[in-house]
Parts: sequence; structure tokens; C-alpha cells
Amino acid sequence: MPTNIGLQEVILIYHQRADSSAVNKRYINVRKTGIYSGGYLTIVSEAGKTARLSALVCEISDGTHQVKITTDDTVTIPVAPATPYFVLRWTYTGSEVNDYMDFLAVASPAANDLVVAKCTFTGGGNLQGFDYSERSTPAIQDLFLKVEPTEETELRVRVRAGRIQTGSGYIQVVDQKTSLFTPPASNSKIYLVYINTTTGAVAIDSSGTAAASPVAPDYLGKLVLAEVTLTSISTNITSSMIRDVRNFITPVAEILTNHYLSTYNDVTQQVANGAFTRANLGTIKKQNNISVANNQITLTANRKYALSYAVTGEPTSISIGDPTIQACWVIVSGDTSWSLEHASNSIAECAAASRVHTQISSTCYIKPSVTTVIELQVYTENTAQKAQIKFVKTNIMSID
Repeated sequence: MPTNIGLQEVILIYHQRADSSAVNKRYINVRKTGIYSGGYLTIVSEAGKTARLSALVCEISDGTHQVKITTDDTVTIPVAPATPYFVLRWTYTGSEVNDYMDFLAVASPAANDLVVAKCTFTGGGNLQGFDYSERSTPAIQDLFLKVEPTEETELRVRVRAGRIQTGSGYIQVVDQKTSLFTPPASNSKIYLVYINTTTGAVAIDSSGTAAASPVAPDYLGKLVLAEVTLTSISTNITSSMIRDVRNFITPVAEILTNHYLSTYNDVTQQVANGAFTRANLGTIKKQNNISVANNQITLTANRKYALSYAVTGEPTSISIGDPTIQACWVIVSGDTSWSLEHASNSIAECAAASRVHTQISSTCYIKPSVTTVIELQVYTENTAQKAQIKFVKTNIMSID
């Protein structure tokens, strides 16, 4: 038989009796502790400082054993300003009849307690409500692409295995160490540990500026896992230097996008103009990291953008035939190698009492190799078949 190297503890050997002690130890640190469902508080009495807890399902540990507990009834318990935390506490006793979980109001949670909520009180001491910001929610994705210190003393961190979703499938990221960090020459500096969403490679962004109170670099669409802060004398990276910024429940657009622009204009701006003319974008509704000046938009190099517009036109008078409106994105300067789509439509004949509107819209994509300036241009037919532009809306979003 092999020798016991590393002080191994084997649980549930074949033919061994599976008693509660063995089973409970089997799941310690395997199933994540926390409140999985239910377990919310309501006020029974404000002046009497009494709260009621709804039925719940939780995984709870005492540090050595762990169990899943389900309740089917509510629990009412008194609380007080001196004991504001409503917690769940369980300790394995080995008893077959009363090895139950406790419901307690405490001054501060113990190491293995599950926090339901922190009760809040008025100035007069009445129960006012519940703060769930410290609630024990199970970290079921806790190790997925987690950034941790390495076992050695070194200026690297370890990234746990995981995978990232792409438009065409997914990329598996293996458990690995990063490359070496280079400490700043002075003060402190924040580095980003991120994943390249095209290749799946783990990388370090060291573009931040060293300062007494440093600021993290712009994420710029990166899938950032952690911020790591080093000082000029750092020789090792510990847990306290790593800030976990993984956010796996945020919609993809919010993870990837921090460059966007939305504009809106419903004022007549083109009447029977027989040439393409720069559109008036009007009011900026939303804007971040995309600049606008004189109705011209500047796009950052090497980012992929979705460019969208919607333009509405109407006739200016009773017309014979169908007047036309058109719109298109035009590259003013920068990467002029792109051919951008344009749209056009005609406005049907109309009676004097009822003018007919028509809308044209388009979405196209551009990834300029250098900083590029674009503008939206519109056109109305300059004949007796007159038309005018009544509405212009644009949306631009970086998608990588």
C-alpha cells in the first residue's frame, strides 16, 4: 500500500459506514456555504424590536463539518441596537435528535455564521428595516477565473481555470501564472490582470500611473479579472494586494463596452437640399469616451464600433411623384479604407391634409486603424418633389 504522504485524510472508504460525521465532512468546502433561497426578514413589531424570518435553504458549516438545511416555517426573534446582526449558526454535536441550526441576534457575526441581514434602528431605538449588503450569498463561482497569490514568493499571480464566451463559441482558459509584474520606480501603481477576449490569453495591463493614491487604468473593453496594487519595494504579491473585480452576471454589452454615444434631434434641418450635407445631431443623450465637436464624431483607433442611425423625412408640399431622402456615414479623416453603408427611401404621394412620413435606418461596423473622424450626412431631393428631414437619431457603441 502507498504511504500517507502529506497527512491525507480519506473519507468514506469502500465498505465503511457512512454516518453523519463522515458525510458532513465529505462536503466541507466543496458545496459553497450561504443562503441559497428564502431567508428574508419582515418587521413584526417596530417598538418591540421583533423580526420574522421566512423559510429558507442554506449550506452551513462549523469549520469542520457542513450540512444543507431546509426550513418550512417562519422564525420570529427579538433584536436590539446592541445586537443588530440576524445570523444562522450551526455546530456539529453528533446528536441524532437535536443537531439543529440556531437563529440568533448578535453584535457581530462569528467566523462560520451565515449573515441574514443587519437590522437598522431609528434614533429612538425602534426597528426600522434591514440591510442585506453583508448577506451570506453563496460564492458558487468563487474559483472561476479567480486571481490568487502564488505559492512562491514572486511578483506573479495565479489565474484559476475557466472559460470565456465569444461570438463563435468559447475559449478554455487553463490554470496558469501570469508573467512577471514590474514594480513602479516610486509610490504605488495599479495593474490590471485581464483576458484577451480574442485569444483567451491572460495578460497584464501596466499602463497605469504611479502615484501616492493611484488610479486603475481604463478597462477599455478588457475582460478584467483583478486589480493588483504594487509599491516600489514590492517583492511578493499577497491577497491584500489583489482586488477581485470579476463580474460574471453583468450583461455582455456592459462588460465589453465603455465607449458609447447616443444623440437625438427632432428639429427640421434639411429642406429640398440637393447635396449631401452634414446632419445636425442635436442633443447628446448618452456619452462616454466618444467625443463630438461640430457634429463630427471621433473614434479611437483599433476599436470595433457599431454605427447606427435613424432618419425620418416628410414632404414639404403636395408633390407629383415621390421625393427621396438619403443618409450615410462619411469618413472625414483617418482610416478612409472603410466603405460605409447608406440608406434611401422615397416618400409616397400625399394629400394636402395628410403628409406621409418615411424613415430610413442602417447599422454598419468599422474598426479604424488610426483615430478617425466621421459624420452623418443627409440628402433631400431638390426638385418640385420636395422633402425635408424632421428627425435624426444616432447610436454608436464599441463592441470589443
